[in-house]
Amino acid sequence: MSQVLRLFPEQYEAKVDALRLRALIVAECGSEPGKEIITSIVPTADADALKQRFAPVAEMMRLLQTGRALPSLVFADLRREIAALEPAGSYLTEEQLADLAVLLRSAEALYRFLSVNDSEDTNDEAGYPTLKALLGSEFLLPELADRIESLLDRFGRIKDNASATLKELRSEQAAVVRQTSKLTRSQLELAIREGWAEEGAQPTLRDGHLLIPVTPAYRKLVPGIVYDESATGKTVFIEPLAVVESNNRLRELEIAERKEIIRILIETADRIRPSIPLIGRLYEVMGKVDALHAVARYSLRINACVPPIKSEPHMRWFKARHPLLEAALKQQGRELVICLEAPKGRILLVSGPNAGGKSVCLKTCALLQYMLQCGFPIPVSPDSEAGVFSALAINIGDDQSIDDDLSTYSSHLAAMKAFCRIASPESLLLVDEFGAGTEPELGGAIAEALLKHFNEHGSFGIITTHYAKLKQFASEH
Repeated sequence: MSQVLRLFPEQYEAKVDALRLRALIVAECGSEPGKEIITSIVPTADADALKQRFAPVAEMMRLLQTGRALPSLVFADLRREIAALEPAGSYLTEEQLADLAVLLRSAEALYRFLSVNDSEDTNDEAGYPTLKALLGSEFLLPELADRIESLLDRFGRIKDNASATLKELRSEQAAVVRQTSKLTRSQLELAIREGWAEEGAQPTLRDGHLLIPVTPAYRKLVPGIVYDESATGKTVFIEPLAVVESNNRLRELEIAERKEIIRILIETADRIRPSIPLIGRLYEVMGKVDALHAVARYSLRINACVPPIKSEPHMRWFKARHPLLEAALKQQGRELVICLEAPKGRILLVSGPNAGGKSVCLKTCALLQYMLQCGFPIPVSPDSEAGVFSALAINIGDDQSIDDDLSTYSSHLAAMKAFCRIASPESLLLVDEFGAGTEPELGGAIAEALLKHFNEHGSFGIITTHYAKLKQFASEH
């Protein structure tokens, strides 16, 4: 069997609402790597590969059903920034270092969680070997996390004691700030006493400079630098000459502080650099766990399961539900039972009144089989059985094209031409309103010929129709 699942038409995913469903699973992810994995999943026609996809999903679902809360899988995406650390002299910002520490601690917490829960489950089918194998101890970097956390305070700012130089600089900064504040208040009190400033005026900070508000008529009586003026023009803001030198010293200290912080960040980057490949792989692993967690959470929400999977085309579903329409169908008390299995019963012909649910039945099957072959659990009864197809094809709705000069019926015929090429014992053909769109006698005759072709080629199919001739053909064959 081909390893690649063929889909017809190219818009198959949009037609069966697979894109909407995938977006709902993406919304369950806590990280960008997790979202990328869900978005990039491609359905497979390899039964063995599919079973391997389902193993960790089933374990994650079972783990969540125990009620144990998984450690947080929310972490910032620093893959580009980590890769950019290769050149000497490069570094991560304080905020990025804090985000990296969150990733490293999350990996540690997840590893401990899986180890503890794996050892606590003692029944035969318990344990989480596939999940535990994803995150090995080689991905843990506790020393690096310790180093980062020793540098940062709870606000993500480099601590004063990160180096002796930094501690000294910040201590002098604090002393200069106190001195500047004292001098500014002294100058403001003088201006108020002399009537140059209004009673109750307060110092103002503008662009890092501590200023005093002065009435414009007395601006020349206050020695200092005019920095700003109020919108009304009734106040000017002056930096007194007595504090200019202190403010200049403060700027010098701030520049020296920034240089020291950068030196510390570069030194820390030197420690991170040997672990860059490992951190890159850790992002991949944590992204996989996040994606599995998202799939499991969504699957439990829609009461989905992983049915036994046969290696050949097979569909024996009970109580199948469309995950996006389930709420509406529940109100109507409807359930769906689909059985397609070789050598007989490969093609199911569905008839009934308009608005009777035929198209919903078709789209449910189209979406659930696609979900299954992506590795997503499907909302069916656990006693259901499923198989793997090499091709999924659907013809539903009106695909007429002005560009290609195709009428509604012509577009159906073009689709049926493609269906004839796809028809094989490994294909699932889904056709809504088979033969509709033209004169009933002609449409019924063409539909009967196509149905005969599909049957002779051993195809599986679900087809909705109103034609009595097709119902008779189905009864006879």
